[in-house]
Amino acid sequence: MESEAEYRGSPRHNDSQHHQRAEQKSLPRIWYQYYATFTLCVASFATGASQGWASPMIQILGSDDSPVGKMTNMEISPLETLPSVAAIVGVIAFAGILTKFGRKVTGYLGAVFGITGGLFLLLATVKLELYIGRFMMGLSSVGLGMVGPIYLSEIAYPSIRGALMTYTQFASQTGSLVSFLLGIVCGYRWFTAFSMVGIILFPMVFFLIPESPHYLLLQSKNSEAHDALLWYRGDSNVVDQELNNISKITPKKVNYRVIFQNRVNRKMMIIFCFLYVFNIMSGSTVIMGYASKIFQESDSSLEPNVAAAILATIKFFSSLASIFVIDRTGRRFLVIFSFTIMGASLVVTTVYFYLLQMGSSVNNQGWIPIASLSTFIAANTMGVGTVGTVIATEMLTPEIKAVALGILGILATGVTFLSLQLYSIFVEYIGSYFNFLVEAAFSISSIFIAWYIVPETKGKSITEIVEQLSKDEPRLINKSQETLPEHSFGSISTISAR
Repeated sequence: MESEAEYRGSPRHNDSQHHQRAEQKSLPRIWYQYYATFTLCVASFATGASQGWASPMIQILGSDDSPVGKMTNMEISPLETLPSVAAIVGVIAFAGILTKFGRKVTGYLGAVFGITGGLFLLLATVKLELYIGRFMMGLSSVGLGMVGPIYLSEIAYPSIRGALMTYTQFASQTGSLVSFLLGIVCGYRWFTAFSMVGIILFPMVFFLIPESPHYLLLQSKNSEAHDALLWYRGDSNVVDQELNNISKITPKKVNYRVIFQNRVNRKMMIIFCFLYVFNIMSGSTVIMGYASKIFQESDSSLEPNVAAAILATIKFFSSLASIFVIDRTGRRFLVIFSFTIMGASLVVTTVYFYLLQMGSSVNNQGWIPIASLSTFIAANTMGVGTVGTVIATEMLTPEIKAVALGILGILATGVTFLSLQLYSIFVEYIGSYFNFLVEAAFSISSIFIAWYIVPETKGKSITEIVEQLSKDEPRLINKSQETLPEHSFGSISTISAR
């Protein structure tokens, strides 16, 4: 077991200046990092398209135009739940694959599942083929969803790291929105074929980028790691310096117990669990998942599907905006600010639905839930909904990253299922207002929890983040982050002394 003292590094002022000069010197190779981001955005677009498949296609499958015969609600239900079941299986399997076989193998395997699942859906003539296809698409989404942020966090400069990881989330939102629009005008076969474009293109463009240098070093493949890092830096001297800084990271057996054997690791997991769980319980999943039903109950003059489309559009543009703000403002600020706006929006929504249920007149006030929930979606997407994943991948060291994200994936899947079930129970036995009241309570309490436990990770190396946590100073913001940050590999070696 490692002690806290092993996490503490020596002064980094001179080392930081060296890496700042190195980053400026190798600036042209930033475009190689942008290409890597593009390839992973293709994967994210494919997963977004897969997630957006169900909503328009369920309507067709329940009609006489269904390619497998008209399906009942009970027969359609597994098409919505099977990807969640696949997610539980997938996060466990892909966490091990990421650690043992690398990021590239994981990406290719995710593509294989996606293409195979897409073909099952495209060519389906019986219901079983639909179920198999949806399960495999769920596995694909988990694998590709894990490899993207992990890979980018390991090759990107800190000065653009947040933006690059946010691009992938924007691509996912784009895929979902395109699916929504195509579902309006396309039949089943054409829509499913279009939704496969991204997953077919991904392995072709993914082939050109190297394996993660972090993974290669953990496998003692130093020569391959040098070549991989050289591809992203372009200067052999810079590469030698960075590899020298991380050469003390030695491969070791990784399992789920590793996460809890060190106090700093435990604190990281608490922070991650907070960001994931409280984001979901604050309504991020329920509001998007039940948007049409919520607006149907809100007495709004807009058609429920139109109002839901408005939310999807706002989520799309908010995801685009997050690209430009995440590296200009602190991660911690975005988390606290978003929870504040989300809480205020949910309070307004709670009051509206309470008055509606009590029989009070809300004539001509149907715009209130649309405005408040649109504000909620914008704040969530630009804040904790995006930043949570960024913080998770920035804080974890390479040898535990895949395992930790696997644990978080299982937790997030379980909490998502719980939140969706609670919504149905609250609406059935108490009223819609109570669901929003509970979500408001989670959002408001999150403001204070985030203030005390969420650290600032913008522009910081892993060493700086871990050292900050080991000193119980999550609220301190390093003024040095106002200057050009260190390389992503800058001082990792100081945390890996055994």
